[in-house]
Amino acid sequence: KKSKLNKFADCPEDSSEIFRSDKAIILQSVDGFPSLISDPWLNAKITTLHACSDLWACGANVISGQILISIPQIDNSFQEYIFTQSLDGVRSIFDELGGEIIGGHTFESRNFSTKPYPLGVELGLSVQGLLKIDQKPWRKYGMKPGDILLMSRPLGIGIFFAAQMRNINLFDSYEEIFKNLISSQQKIIMNIRNIEEKLGKAIVNAATDITGYGFLNHLNEMIGASNLKRRKENVQEIKVILDLNSFKAYSGILDLIRNGIQSSLFSENSKILDFLLKKDFKEQLISFSQIEKDLKHRELSDKLELLCDPQTCGPILLSCDSKYEEYFDNNWYKVGVVTNKDI
Repeated sequence: KKSKLNKFADCPEDSSEIFRSDKAIILQSVDGFPSLISDPWLNAKITTLHACSDLWACGANVISGQILISIPQIDNSFQEYIFTQSLDGVRSIFDELGGEIIGGHTFESRNFSTKPYPLGVELGLSVQGLLKIDQKPWRKYGMKPGDILLMSRPLGIGIFFAAQMRNINLFDSYEEIFKNLISSQQKIIMNIRNIEEKLGKAIVNAATDITGYGFLNHLNEMIGASNLKRRKENVQEIKVILDLNSFKAYSGILDLIRNGIQSSLFSENSKILDFLLKKDFKEQLISFSQIEKDLKHRELSDKLELLCDPQTCGPILLSCDSKYEEYFDNNWYKVGVVTNKDI
């Protein structure tokens, strides 16, 4: 991600402010990746929603976007088909969100593509989101003692696609996973903004979306940014206690983990897990509640691997005061708490 660096940590924010007036604030972010699936229309929808997630993680409403499409060197008729299907997929999401495509560019890749040709497509988007002037963007910093951590979706997308590449089909989870992959999270974000407006106060202290770095790395960014801010304010640093029992995985994902199925990014993501497990328990900024009491060793290992899995169109992660938990609907589930006490 190429967003502005977080002013309280050496990590990028999910989106950057590019315009401010006396009526509104506009945020912008950029994201994209090579095709995940061979259907160019469906792939474009997934990529667009994945890019928009950066704006939702900041509490913004998507208003516009620009597209960059790289098409493989193939016959012109196939190129036209891929371009048309991709553009229609992107447009279908912006139409649903009430946004507008305001520009873009297409170029031909220097690489040839074998069948299925659409897997040679690379799609990226620059997306813009709107906040009212009285709405502050949600940032990674701001976690406070007494906060709870809420997530909006299960985990396991990276493992799912790794299984698909090995021709392992998860028929029980396929429908649920693709339903989420092509579903917007804008409505649940706007519901929270409406609650804040009715209460006349912010209820979200920090937020991010869980994407390629996996849950633990994204959470670590939030803790690092929050603690840097707290050190500057000369207040005690925070820690997070996670309840491994609470994390949701898509159906069949834990079975895949037991069979050794991992995403290509898992090895890099899991370095944080190695670091956490080697540190002295009292020094850990991320710890796990009652792990020996609540989970068998095999189950513990599976859940820990799940937290390192990279996500596409993954969940939004929020940190908010526990007194506001009642305002969140059943799209959200609690996975941990924030404290400044010794763990």
